Amino acid sequence: MRYQSQFIVHSHTSPPSFITNVQTQTIPLRNYRSLSTDKNTETSRKVYYDSKGQEWYATIGLEIHAQISSPQKLFSGCRTDWDKEPNTNIFPQDIGIPGTLPVLNPDCIKKAVSTILALSGEVQLKSSFDRKHYFYPDQPLGYQITQHYEPIGLGGQLVLNEQDYASYSGEGKNTRNAPKGRIVRIKQVQLEQDTAKSFHDIVPNKVLIDFNRAGIGLMEIVTEPDLTSGEEAGIFLSKIRDLLQTIKASNAQMEQGSLRCDVNVSVFSPTSDNPRYNQVNTAVRCELKNMNSIKAVVAATEREIKRHIDVIENGPERDNQLVQETRGYNVKDNETFRIRAKEQAQDYRYMPEPDVPEIVLDDAIISRVRAELPELPDQKLERLMTQYGLKLEDAQTMMDVTGCTEFFEKVMRITKNRESSMAVVPWITSELFGYMKFDTSSPSATKVGFEDLKITPAQLASIVDDLKSNKLTSAMAKKVLQKIVLEQNKGLASEIAQQNGWTVISDDSEDLRKMCEKLISNNPKEASKFKKGSNRVLGFFVGQVMKETKGQAKPQVVSRIFTELLSK
Repeated sequence: MRYQSQFIVHSHTSPPSFITNVQTQTIPLRNYRSLSTDKNTETSRKVYYDSKGQEWYATIGLEIHAQISSPQKLFSGCRTDWDKEPNTNIFPQDIGIPGTLPVLNPDCIKKAVSTILALSGEVQLKSSFDRKHYFYPDQPLGYQITQHYEPIGLGGQLVLNEQDYASYSGEGKNTRNAPKGRIVRIKQVQLEQDTAKSFHDIVPNKVLIDFNRAGIGLMEIVTEPDLTSGEEAGIFLSKIRDLLQTIKASNAQMEQGSLRCDVNVSVFSPTSDNPRYNQVNTAVRCELKNMNSIKAVVAATEREIKRHIDVIENGPERDNQLVQETRGYNVKDNETFRIRAKEQAQDYRYMPEPDVPEIVLDDAIISRVRAELPELPDQKLERLMTQYGLKLEDAQTMMDVTGCTEFFEKVMRITKNRESSMAVVPWITSELFGYMKFDTSSPSATKVGFEDLKITPAQLASIVDDLKSNKLTSAMAKKVLQKIVLEQNKGLASEIAQQNGWTVISDDSEDLRKMCEKLISNNPKEASKFKKGSNRVLGFFVGQVMKETKGQAKPQVVSRIFTELLSK
């Protein structure tokens, strides 16, 4: 079998598991306050109900692992291409060959510092690495190099603004009681090395190991338990994904494995008089793992919250008692399942890493990294709405597509119609986005990104300007755009229109008036309906003229001529 020659094989029928060393804690209910776009606002939170109508709240914290976008691994010079043939991107250090020593990649440090600053955290001037010991086939050294005692970043926050809730359209949306915003505190950011990738379903009773991923730099971003629903977890993940991509610290694609998330969930009832329902007795934390999309994180979290409430409500007679444990998620059945219980947790025997010196930074280094930070997503969204008068939905839609806002702003700098951004936006979000599903060389080929569309800002600006000055009709403008995108015509709108003989019929054209008179004469029933008060018939007449003129007549002029003729 081809795969067996490429993967390293470990044989066992039931692969062992491992967990992160997170301690249980009782989570107090906080009087949350957070920021909206203009002022501090008291927040609300999602309320869950059991079968008796009892109110329940959820308390959620996240542990996010983001692969660092660096051409080399954290402790070796090996490349980090994730999609290469199995076990082709490996250096001796990555697989624990005796005699090799780790050499820290400074680019990973810079990306971590950028992330901490973007999250308003405190970069530690001194930080160090530790060994986390455990045995698992995907960890060839027998330990993971991480930052347990002295992480590189402490504190920080990510604010979920009102517009984040408004623009969120994922599973679990709760628009009726949507919060005005929430501050999600960051506990710490630490550097560590990634593990290899295991494949359990290629060869029966064997685990195949691809070590290409082993040793790639990771940032573990740990939040405080400030989230209150699966929806908020999804919003937070979406927002931190966008943040990491903006500062180019991580590719942050869950589907590719460059962004992973573990969710810690507990529930409590804020109003019950029953002591069994109070926070001390119900705040049992369960950890959810192995979710490969934001949608799965939302669904798994919501399902786990409901499971907690059901187990607590039904009391000790139930077999599936609420205990601290690690659980997985089955997407097909929308159910969580036990992976391991608390008593199976192992001692990782952390010890300082003797082969990697501590990281020593100074204020000058941190200031240089801060100065290189790009405009962050929240800042950009606010500026687009303020500077160009964009609606939230339009600004967010363009920000969600790589390269789109940069293209929009270039068009706005070129167009003569600078005061009306709303004339430009539909040509991007409606017309250009419509071409993203086609390859410019073959309409039947796979989807391409916005940056692959063969159109320049100057070309789109010329379309908008010529449309505004009545040199093009809307129908002609769309045909010009098609020539640019699908046929890769390099000309401006007026040049393409001239090449194809597309000219706007003048307002006082006698031929246009005669065409309208002929249509009325040939359609007496429709003309009679208009005279009896049916204005909808006007659309029929205008459509016929636009068809005959191949879109070269201005609809508003045609409509005016028909109104005059039919009103006689």
